[in-house]
Amino acid sequence: MSGGDIARAVGIHAAYQVVQDGSAALCARRVLLQLMSWQTDKQIMPLARALFLTLLVTSLAAAQADSIYWAQQLEFGDRIVRAGPSGANPTQIVGWPAVDQPLAIAVDAVSGTAYWSQTFGPMIRSIDLFDSGKQTLISWPAVDNPVSIALDRAHGKIYWGELALLDDRIVRADLIGTNIEPLLSWPTVRNVAAVAVDSTGGKIYWAENVEPNEHRIARADLDGTNVESVVLWPNVEDTVGIGIDPVGGKIYWLQRFENRIQRADLNGSNIEPLLNFVVVSNPVAFSVDPTGGKFYWIESTPPSGSPSQIRRAGLDGSTPETVVPSAAIANPVALAVSLPVGPGCGDATCDAAEDHCGCPADCPGAEATELTCDDTLDNDCDGAADCSDSDCATALSCTCGNDICDPAEDNASCPLDCQFDEIPTMSEWGVAVLVLMIIMAGATVISRRRTDASQT
Repeated sequence: MSGGDIARAVGIHAAYQVVQDGSAALCARRVLLQLMSWQTDKQIMPLARALFLTLLVTSLAAAQADSIYWAQQLEFGDRIVRAGPSGANPTQIVGWPAVDQPLAIAVDAVSGTAYWSQTFGPMIRSIDLFDSGKQTLISWPAVDNPVSIALDRAHGKIYWGELALLDDRIVRADLIGTNIEPLLSWPTVRNVAAVAVDSTGGKIYWAENVEPNEHRIARADLDGTNVESVVLWPNVEDTVGIGIDPVGGKIYWLQRFENRIQRADLNGSNIEPLLNFVVVSNPVAFSVDPTGGKFYWIESTPPSGSPSQIRRAGLDGSTPETVVPSAAIANPVALAVSLPVGPGCGDATCDAAEDHCGCPADCPGAEATELTCDDTLDNDCDGAADCSDSDCATALSCTCGNDICDPAEDNASCPLDCQFDEIPTMSEWGVAVLVLMIIMAGATVISRRRTDASQT
């Protein structure tokens, strides 16, 4: 089969998938990976790039979220569902028992992976959106009551907040669940309710609901240093979701009991009320789509009996509308918007918010395997960086210091492991023996002289 025949076949398959699930970005990745697997034809890689860019532009032209995802808690029927950005074609992607008491979800459209946290276990799990392969990434006791999760795709990290008695904390790990790092703990973090990551600005944000009047939104550097309050009570209270618009320089938050959505500059200044109880009713989850200029929220069934639904509005609060009506949703508890590409992806410029994983069209250079093992970056975009990546298992930067003189090490490159590894040559052995004989002869002469002296 020629490269052209393959391209046409895969193109038809991709078009079919776009019609089926409405996800152009996921299909772009599917096409690219399929073509890369057929490397015998020299025409394949140019065709791969062409098809990838075509589908990428298709997804950009929509100027909105690639898909929306939500989690539902039902008795023996918990599940995660995906639909188009306007709520079309809702489809279950994973259900009970793989999903059990879900609390939060996050989606990485670039790798085609959905993540969720759940109280049963407790644990953080993931599913490959292409082959439906499920895996547990982090389980108890490494994670306890994870109430919110957020992705930092640029640095290959997942962040989550834990809510426990006098043990609240914010933790991060690699996207594959390795290198777990507790960053912040009680009392620096108290009653954490939501987390969000600004990869561009290098900050993690979180909301705390502390009665009676210590509610706040705070932020820190991605490693947990430089903690500062951003928004304080009474401007924030009972927050159930936060979201970041790094391009617009805004943070958004959703308040449950006041039925209110507000925003401010990333440093907390210029607070703007956007929507109130007239439009919002019993909200429980929130997600921001800065590329499409929308934010989404879930309204769950309150005691008053009003229906559950997913709604959205413009980033300035304009044009609120229902995208998933009550007939298609029951007891929703978590929401995520899948953003296929970074701002400006496809404009031939590698912008600050883009990288080789999130926007390969603008930022080429992803390694087929992790070749650079000491730069803190996920160079091959597999969710693991440096020594956490199995590709680096034999790299000197990862093996030196393990008390084993590995084949790639020697006394010069890793004296810590190999300081006694070199076998002396015959001449070196000869010199050592000669020196030893001289020392022993000297010792014998000294001993005899001492004996003679004692006898006289």
